Amino acid sequence: MQRHSIYRGNRRGGDSRHRLSQELYVERELMAYPTPVNNLITDSVSQANVTTLASSPAMAATLLYQAVAQAMGNAANNSTMLQLQGSNITMAISATACAIIMSLKPTAPAK
Repeated sequence: MQRHSIYRGNRRGGDSRHRLSQELYVERELMAYPTPVNNLITDSVSQANVTTLASSPAMAATLLYQAVAQAMGNAANNSTMLQLQGSNITMAISATACAIIMSLKPTAPAK
């Protein structure tokens, strides 16, 4: 593969083409076969693809954390609703027991 350098210019002003340590030259690989598409366009598409691939593990971890958080929230909501339903059943049983007790006729005291 052929390589060529593109001079980007000096940010601090002046001409310092001899300073390669400042990374003023960008190495760019030429494509293996000629295409009608501009090299800058193919480079931007390649960079977008690399960015997508590079951010995929972080996105996967984020989605996993969100799924776990949603599941934990659902579990907490379910346990709260279970406690509420248990409390309602307890109150209904108590009310029914009180109604049964109140409906009983008093008996005469034993002598």
